[in-house]
Parts: sequence; structure tokens; C-alpha cells
Amino acid sequence: MSGAGRGLSEVDWRVYAILDPDFVKGDALERARALMAGGVGVLQLRDKRGDARKTFELGRALVDAARDTKTLIIINDRLDVALAAGADGVHLGPNDVPVGAARRVVGDRLIIGASAGTPERAAALVAEGADYLGVGAIFEARAVKSDASSPQGPELLRAVRRQVGGALPVVGIGGIDVQNAGQVAEAGASGVAVIRALCQADDPYAATSQLRDAFDAGLEPGR
Repeated sequence: MSGAGRGLSEVDWRVYAILDPDFVKGDALERARALMAGGVGVLQLRDKRGDARKTFELGRALVDAARDTKTLIIINDRLDVALAAGADGVHLGPNDVPVGAARRVVGDRLIIGASAGTPERAAALVAEGADYLGVGAIFEARAVKSDASSPQGPELLRAVRRQVGGALPVVGIGGIDVQNAGQVAEAGASGVAVIRALCQADDPYAATSQLRDAFDAGLEPGR
């Protein structure tokens, strides 16, 4: 199923993979298939350098590959590509089409995610119609995301949770790996968004499992 017809409650947000072709070890589509087999709940295609045709073709291939899985396919930035490729959703940053405008165009056909670096911004995005939030940067602001805010630590997630409540999926991003994913869970996140730890892992299946276990450990103090 594609678009917002797939209920958010059905999505496993714990491991949110961001597939960036510039950072993938090996073939991007094969890497994506391995991550899906490993059980990533959400996979976002972020192709900052590719043209619309290239992004569409890879996005369409990802949608096809995910057809018999529970993985949600999200396209970064490009509302048009997300619609054309039949993706489940689109993720919009501060320099993209505004969430409210995108919602007026797509209605309920797409899940819309948005990036928030402050509690106030998070609340505004929810008011505009965002379905979930990517919150950060938490531990590190990498060059792969030029519009990322400075690292603010897990307390940012706690502040966003206080602002938007507990029902909305909130995913932490920025320098997250197996060593600190538990801290993100403890702070109230629904999951962790990861690029390098999954795009460059020698064993993406194992890397996905390890991240999920680390996140789950943070949900169970004393584990």
C-alpha cells in the first residue's frame, strides 16, 4: 500500500534508514533491499545531486522492492517525484515546499514528514499538517545535510515531545549509532534516522538489527 492510506500506527519507526547514493557502499538498490530484509520500518531516498529522472527511477525501484515488505518508502524534498513514483510519503526540509502547501496539493495521498530543530518549529509543522517529524541535529550535524541545525543533544527531543505530545511519530537524527540510540529512545523518540551506520555497514542486515536492539534497550531502563 502506498500513501497515507497506510496508517501511521502500522509503521515501525524504530529504524529509519536514509539512503543517500553518495554515501552507499555498493549498489544503492541492493543496499536498500538488504536494509528492507533486515527490517527497517522506513526508508527515505535522499538524493541531493541526482536529477528528477534519476531520483524517480530509483524511487520507483524502491517502491517495487518494498511491495511485499512492511517498509515505508519516503522521498526527500521532491513532492513531484514522490507522487510520480508511488511512494508512501515525502519528507520536507526548511527550504522545500511548505508543509501546508504540500498538504493542499496531495491531501491524504502522501504521508508528509518535516524537519524540526526547535520545539516551536515542531508545533508549527504539526499545525500545517505534518504527519511525523525528523528532529535534530541530536549528536552531530553532518555535511550530508546542509540545512541541519547545530547538535542539541537528546534534550531537544524531550522538548519537542512536551510541545507536540506523545501521539505523533518523532524521529531523532544527527550522529546516531548503536552507542547512543538508547539515549534517543529514552528522550521520547519513536525511532532513529541513520545514514552512514546503515549506508556503509559491511552487513546492513546485522546493522539494522543492532540499531533496533540498541533503541529498544533505551525503552527498557535497566535492561
